[in-house]
Amino acid sequence: PVLNGRDPPRAPRSIAMALMTTRMMVRNGAECLGRSAPSLRSVLRCAPSQRATLASPGAPTPVRLGVGGAGRSMVSIRASSVTTTADAAAATSASAPFKRHERIAAIKGKDQGKSRVGDTVQLRGWVRTVRAQKDLSFIEVNDGSSLSGIQAVVNGDVPGREHLDAGDVTTGAAVLIEGTVVESPGGKQAVEVAVQSIKLIGGADASTFPLQKKRHTLEYLRGIAHLRPRTNTIGAVTRVRNQLAYATHTFFQQHGFQYVNTPIVTASDCEGAGEQFQVTTLINGIDGPSVASAQSNVASEADITAAKAAAAEQGVVVKTLKDAKKEGKATKEEVDEAVAELLALKAKAESLENSPAVEAGGDIPRDATGAVDYGKDFFGKPSYLTVSGQLNAEIYACAMRDVYTFGPTFRAENSN
Repeated sequence: PVLNGRDPPRAPRSIAMALMTTRMMVRNGAECLGRSAPSLRSVLRCAPSQRATLASPGAPTPVRLGVGGAGRSMVSIRASSVTTTADAAAATSASAPFKRHERIAAIKGKDQGKSRVGDTVQLRGWVRTVRAQKDLSFIEVNDGSSLSGIQAVVNGDVPGREHLDAGDVTTGAAVLIEGTVVESPGGKQAVEVAVQSIKLIGGADASTFPLQKKRHTLEYLRGIAHLRPRTNTIGAVTRVRNQLAYATHTFFQQHGFQYVNTPIVTASDCEGAGEQFQVTTLINGIDGPSVASAQSNVASEADITAAKAAAAEQGVVVKTLKDAKKEGKATKEEVDEAVAELLALKAKAESLENSPAVEAGGDIPRDATGAVDYGKDFFGKPSYLTVSGQLNAEIYACAMRDVYTFGPTFRAENSN
């Protein structure tokens, strides 16, 4: 072999053994990883510059194997020279970091968007208000990232303008707007978006959409749980709770505390902290029909027989009408009507025959003393929603020292 264009000196036997051992280690390690290892001989035959190319340039520390003695030789092999297709795919994925759509809060920033003037942006959100004029239309869009949205101005004929003209862009509609950030001549906002295109993602019927441009009471919002997070009130409360929870976790994590999850359902009353919500399965179905009502709903044999007889009689009627239709004495409509009635009678008879008896709501099980028998309950004992995680946190503290819990607790007290 030739090393740097010259014949290498004869290596001692120990060096040759070291090289063989190195080759076996690289090959075996590559096989375990499902990879292919470059030939050690090919590495040694390469010039120093080529060896650097063969080995991955990003390897932080080479693996060195050497043999002692006079005229010591050192073999350097980079672990990153062993590559696979999976490695290449992972490197490609790592070079393309996760990117999400830009939020309105990021566009507005701390200066209300003044530093973004001239930038082309995309707004993805819901329409809060629309004001349509002859040549201009103003759309307030909010994507939930900030309390206030951003105004988009549609001037002239832009792609998607037909949605505005048709009245499809209304409060609650989901839209995708692309445009340029410009300074706003109005005094209510620093910037606005000059719309270049608008796309309607999902419409909303303005006559039935429950959220309009007015203040709604909390009682009203409780009835539309799927839409109330879009309101300023619920959105603001959620952001405050998020910041409080984040600050709490950050403080304890920075001081070496372990976060533990304490039970939500418990049989303990933590120091009598407050009235508890009881959790039980003993009342499941207790509001069902009474025993007398349930028994009255059971189909008797006479009812089943009568239903079957009525279906059989209607079958004869259908057959007679079909024969009459062949002779031109009955119409297709008459036959179809009779067949529909026959199918309904058959379905009724089958329902009466196969339907189980209606179960009556029972009483709460009690023991010999008249007390509620919680042994038949799901948990086998009286259970409640926890009013505090303190008891379980103390148990963890006796095992892990510094701990904290930040879970939901419930107290059956009127918070109004």
